[in-house]
Amino acid sequence: MVTLDMEFVERRFPALKTRDFVYFDNAGGSLVLEGVARRVQDYLTTSSVQHGASYPKSRIASQRLREAQESVACFVNARGPEEVIMGPSASALLRTLSTMLSGRFGPGDEIIVSQVEHEANIGAWLPLEKAGVNIRIWPIDKDTLELGTQTLAGLLTERTKLVCVNHVSNVLGTINPIREFADVAHEQGAKICVDAVAYAPHRLVDVQAFDADYYVFSFYKLYGPHHAALIAARDDLLELPGISHYFISEDDIPYKFQPGNVNFELSYGCIGICDYLFELAKHHSTAEVSEREYLAQAFNVIAAHEQKLSARL
Repeated sequence: MVTLDMEFVERRFPALKTRDFVYFDNAGGSLVLEGVARRVQDYLTTSSVQHGASYPKSRIASQRLREAQESVACFVNARGPEEVIMGPSASALLRTLSTMLSGRFGPGDEIIVSQVEHEANIGAWLPLEKAGVNIRIWPIDKDTLELGTQTLAGLLTERTKLVCVNHVSNVLGTINPIREFADVAHEQGAKICVDAVAYAPHRLVDVQAFDADYYVFSFYKLYGPHHAALIAARDDLLELPGISHYFISEDDIPYKFQPGNVNFELSYGCIGICDYLFELAKHHSTAEVSEREYLAQAFNVIAAHEQKLSARL
């Protein structure tokens, strides 16, 4: 088993250069990588211009946003960068998703929300009750404190349109079997929305393997800025009505779901997250592999280190 080189890690986080403070709030948000901060500064000082114009600086700015979307797509194994919607937080993006999907719900339709959801994946759906949508609670097993697949199956009906569940409970720490949940939901014709805020910093994300319809996480818990991403299938996004300006084409994804401007500099800064994980993997192994395999190696090292820490608790 490879041991995580903590000196290598600490050198990538400027906040750890001094020893006058101990950070115990990492469950609420991580420290920021130097590579992320540098990219944010670089964008603001060299390419903070309007996108979509023909002059060189504008083309550079647009390309940098595209690179950010490609980096996130690689991180989650999306089918392409057009499946990556950026926004200020998971809470805001789930509210956006609720607006996007509202036209698909009618009186008597159902949304199943797990009992152990973070507020972001509860509050986003409650306003739909005003339109006659029924919110049903998926309870945890009182003995195992886990969400059961069979319990979910028993809740699903022909009126169920959406299942909302977290990938990891930020209270219990349970890693939920998202693919199992997705299979059960899809068999009934429902879609699944996954809050992965507590999962993405700790384990490799693969939205294709999970078969999640909507998958959201925050970068500020992942060594990045206060920024977030919502991943959804391209075909689904093309079908949904846009929520941005009237002149934005319906096939202009993800732009039609990013009202006004997405935060360009924070998006560009997020590239530094994958840069760090690639670097971490290469530092602990000499094998030349694909970017996705580098991510897998990095998270394997991180998981092993976390397991050691957990054993001491």
